[in-house]
Amino acid sequence: MINAVGFLAYRNGYTTGTLKNSQLEDRLICFILIYSLEQRATYELQFIHSIRCSLSFNDLVLHRTADCLNTFVLMSREQYLHRAGSYFAMNDDFQLLVSSQEQSSTPELSVQDLLKDMLDSIDLLLAALKHNRSIDAETYNRLRIDPSQVKLPQLYFLTDLADFATSGLKLMIVAKDSATWKIGLYLDQLLRPFVTKILQQTTFRDEADFMRQLNIYSHDQHRLQQTTLFAAIKSRDFYTMDVHENVINIVGYFLEYNTFDSRVGNVSIQIIKNLLHIYLYNNVYAWQKKIYRALDGHIELFGRCKDEIFFTWNKTDNVGLQGFLQDIRETDRTVRYHRSTGAKVEFMNIRIENRDSNLFTSIYHESGVQKYRLPYVVGHTKLAHSDWLRSALIRAACCCTSVDDCHTEKTYLEVTLLANGYSLVFIDKHVQHFFDYFHASSMRYSMDQVMYKAPDTL
Repeated sequence: MINAVGFLAYRNGYTTGTLKNSQLEDRLICFILIYSLEQRATYELQFIHSIRCSLSFNDLVLHRTADCLNTFVLMSREQYLHRAGSYFAMNDDFQLLVSSQEQSSTPELSVQDLLKDMLDSIDLLLAALKHNRSIDAETYNRLRIDPSQVKLPQLYFLTDLADFATSGLKLMIVAKDSATWKIGLYLDQLLRPFVTKILQQTTFRDEADFMRQLNIYSHDQHRLQQTTLFAAIKSRDFYTMDVHENVINIVGYFLEYNTFDSRVGNVSIQIIKNLLHIYLYNNVYAWQKKIYRALDGHIELFGRCKDEIFFTWNKTDNVGLQGFLQDIRETDRTVRYHRSTGAKVEFMNIRIENRDSNLFTSIYHESGVQKYRLPYVVGHTKLAHSDWLRSALIRAACCCTSVDDCHTEKTYLEVTLLANGYSLVFIDKHVQHFFDYFHASSMRYSMDQVMYKAPDTL
């Protein structure tokens, strides 16, 4: 340590004659920390570089999974590109516009011409709206495009473990600063508060909100009967399930039905539909030196909405429910979904069961997905995983009807942290803090179902 301190002091030009002892000590401690961090950063940079070189040499692709958990998938580049190609082959949501593989001349020029024509078209449409006084000068300037700042949106894929039997990939889009970014942001800020207020009665914000409404239905309103069935539906292509024209018409109908003067704020519904038309019909994306145009829907239209539906059914038996869902599918062939119906279903990672008019719920872990995974985080991982543990314990207490299921989930969370390198001391401290915070220390090891269901317990 003395040699290191002396070396660092000498390297930075400090001697005992130029600074007081206390000042020198403070400076040298800072230099030691900086030197240590510098060494660590250098090592990690070299380590990452070696990983990239190894992946490139072996023609491999490393990427995280689409569920945002701390899991990565390693596969050959050939397999990755084959699965991506299968995605485009099985979906008619994108149209290929430009492919460098099909052109012998410079493909960059074709891409530039394509973007220039699109930007000119958007500019003309916005200018026409301004000329007709459909939008004011302030809105026009807000929506105008600076060609030098436009970036071509990129497509990429993450592995979807829940759908690994088909393409196994989930499409992701990086669309910030695209040609339609400003228009999309404007529409989102205009419509989101209005739509959220109208749909809040039929929207589950999260698992806790879903459990609250389900308990009100079952316990407060006493509407759960012996014959009540549950239906859980997950759309397979929620964001691209309809063509642009239908999306525009549906949005227009929804706004007209829920407004008195056919306006949202100071903007008429017709202007909203015009801007939505510009937004939807001018989206192109790049993937592997190819340019695609989106034909159906858009993944970033109003944000990442939940693509799952849950409802109860008291009219007929399960056959009648299946017929009802089949009628919906036949009415609109663009609707593609996975469905689960009966007295026991899984929805939002919760197992829901009707046992003779009594509601039972517990945490559901999908069988085909790797267990004991922490969420993928960027930044202070220990702090983020501490918050995750607290949220997961609250989720277990809200979703588990049985004290046995709650303790089983708590054990699962503890094992997950252990499997990912956290100490028993760390886990015990945070679990105990959770029970202390909610004044439920007696429930940490208790298996008393009566105490667990008491209103003042957790």
